[in-house]
Amino acid sequence: MATFFIAAIHGKGTIFRYFHALGSELVSRGHRVVILVDGQALDEVDEAGNPSVVTWPSTVPTKWSDARFLQSLIKQHHPECIISNFSAVNICSLVGWLHRVPARVAWGRTITNAIEMDTSLPRWKRFMLNRRRRLVYRFATHLIANSKAMRADLMKIFHVPYGKIEIIHSLFPDPPYAPSRPRERKVIYVGRMNPSKGLDVLLHALVRVKDACPDIIVEFVGDGPVRGECEAMAGSLGIGGLCRFIGAVPIETVFERMATAALQVTPSYHEAFGNVNVEGHSVGLPVVASDVGGISEVVIDGETGLLVPPGDPDALAEGIIRLLQDDDMRGRFGRAARAHFERTFSNRNIAGQADYFESLARDS
Repeated sequence: MATFFIAAIHGKGTIFRYFHALGSELVSRGHRVVILVDGQALDEVDEAGNPSVVTWPSTVPTKWSDARFLQSLIKQHHPECIISNFSAVNICSLVGWLHRVPARVAWGRTITNAIEMDTSLPRWKRFMLNRRRRLVYRFATHLIANSKAMRADLMKIFHVPYGKIEIIHSLFPDPPYAPSRPRERKVIYVGRMNPSKGLDVLLHALVRVKDACPDIIVEFVGDGPVRGECEAMAGSLGIGGLCRFIGAVPIETVFERMATAALQVTPSYHEAFGNVNVEGHSVGLPVVASDVGGISEVVIDGETGLLVPPGDPDALAEGIIRLLQDDDMRGRFGRAARAHFERTFSNRNIAGQADYFESLARDS
């Protein structure tokens, strides 16, 4: 029996659900799993169970108290493998190395171009953070990329050797709403409202969409620093009447809104993978998206959606209009999207990924 640590993830949403499913699969094989989530009050916290769910001392695990907390857990459980995500990568890689944890896995999820476009940090500070990240990755024994684009980013920016990187897509649970629900004349955007998400491109595209499909409604589900700018831009472009800015909502509400939409749009300038496209496909939703990063590993052009050049509002508008005006194509794409989800991204495929992590612990 091996012991696995999985850290740190928000205790809500699809990524937590993925790692909980992975942990449960490892437990079913006789292993011990400890999941460390960001320090917040959660219904899911269960320190005595297996998998157990514990919280870091800090909301974001980057402090000395978090390092000491991890050190005490390592001494208590003696893990063979630590799988770290997001803000926990630094502490888990370094403390795991100091305490000779055999397999130290760091998960790369956000591509550098998106980070640089969204951050307000000065250039010198971004440079220093990248240098630190490059150093931290040396203390990891394995890097996981969520797409080929993320692997290329790890190699180019952080000089990680090709052989140290494994591509593993996150898997997702079945949605709470059936793919066969009635569809409305509604386009939906789901995600953070950051500069890298290309919302300015979408808003300019909607000027053309409004002329071709005047009955359409567009929902923006999510929040972020450019939300106010987007609302103002919608008004200035004369499309305020068709745009509804919903804000951040619980994941169950996200799926409810997706399940009743005609199509989803993802106009990102940069994207390592794009979980929201998988979530849309899970409810049979075709996607019109930018052909950037790892999006093409989810959205199959001409089969489960349409891919368009990034930063091109005319091409984006053409893709949206084409799908809105062709009911047969939209239905065909939606059925293919659901089948693609079941075949590639469903949690029901978790056993193969558990095999990989089990092999790391066994070979360590």
